[in-house]
Amino acid sequence: MINMGRRGAQLAEERHRGMIAQSSLSTIKNLLAALALRGIALGGRFVFVILATKYMLPEDFGRFGLLAGLALIIPLILGLEAYQILLRRILQEPERAPETRRSYATFVLAGSLVSGATGALTLACFGWSATEVGLGAVVLIFEHIGLETNRNLINEGRPALSVLSVALRTGAWGVVVPALFFVGLIPAPWTFETVLCFWILGSIGAVLAGTPVWHLFRPYGRELDLQRSAGQLKELAGRSRTWLVFAASTRVIETGGRFVCAWMISEAAAGRFTFVSMLASLSYIVQQGVVEPFYYPRLTTLDATEDAHREFRRINLIVIVGSTLCSVLGLAASAWLNGAVPPESELASFGFLCLAFACLTLTRPAHYRLYRWHKDKAIMTTGIAGSVAMVVSSVVATWLWGIAGAAAGMLIGTLVLLILKGRAARQLIPSQAGN
Repeated sequence: MINMGRRGAQLAEERHRGMIAQSSLSTIKNLLAALALRGIALGGRFVFVILATKYMLPEDFGRFGLLAGLALIIPLILGLEAYQILLRRILQEPERAPETRRSYATFVLAGSLVSGATGALTLACFGWSATEVGLGAVVLIFEHIGLETNRNLINEGRPALSVLSVALRTGAWGVVVPALFFVGLIPAPWTFETVLCFWILGSIGAVLAGTPVWHLFRPYGRELDLQRSAGQLKELAGRSRTWLVFAASTRVIETGGRFVCAWMISEAAAGRFTFVSMLASLSYIVQQGVVEPFYYPRLTTLDATEDAHREFRRINLIVIVGSTLCSVLGLAASAWLNGAVPPESELASFGFLCLAFACLTLTRPAHYRLYRWHKDKAIMTTGIAGSVAMVVSSVVATWLWGIAGAAAGMLIGTLVLLILKGRAARQLIPSQAGN
């Protein structure tokens, strides 16, 4: 009888190990497929950035960089980072999920229109033309919806579609512009308006990628209860304050350098900073667009395992090494295409930015440990500290060393964020640190 019991326990353990191995194998296969898709999209993004420095006017490319920065900041602020609360609620409170999804969809639709209006006013203050302002507003509307579409696809267990959505929104359209140019359908230099039109088409495609889950996220129509919606918005605003501050801080770290360059040097300098920043950010983009869609549900649920955290950390390290090598190759391709090696200031900026985005990628394991156990205040305070360090050091260093100083400031901000967030995660009590 004892031997039978032991045999049964051994069989159960073997089945458990087999299930873990099968799950890991499935995850790896999905990641490889996503990497292939994301590689195509990122290839388009890099092709566009590399060629745009040659075939766009410096001022136009600088404005493209500024609009890309606004597309990260404005939807973030007006979205109140509500997804941090609502997506976690959908996963952890399934009985409330249908109502939460519909409220979320209504909030996103209204927020996208406000993003467009806010963007139009901001661009008008920059002195852009009416056409540029109008196209920029449309970009922001669909960027807002596309961003939320990607998040919901991840949360609903559709990682492949989420990667497709990101690919269409951030890079696939970048292949089309050079392709049409080389077959003679687009003249050089590429106009800012032409680039924005293709950007809009890509963003619309990103929204359409969410079609399979639209029936879950049907916005309220005639049945909309304004009083209830106002109460929900007030609740979100109160609970999202922490996440909004953190996300805004992170965006300041990611994109603040280009605005500092535009303010202290010129729009053309902002364009050059945008160029080296986009090349150097490959590791962080792959981590956000490919790795996290697969790991977010596994790391967010209360029964997440320590094995999942270790696997997530290992894959991030692999992504950093591989992506940084690709970034170096991209810079070399740009130098070959333009027939000139970038100046020393840009090479130094590129090196600083590669390290900075690697640090941002390395913050994610600690971030998910804190996020899983609702340590939102710790996440917020680390973000504030990192952004303050970035802004102060970037302004001073830019005044001293120009574009290289702006990149060095970003590296300092990411180092502060990495150190503080790692310390906060290590301070979790053993029962919270892992299972």
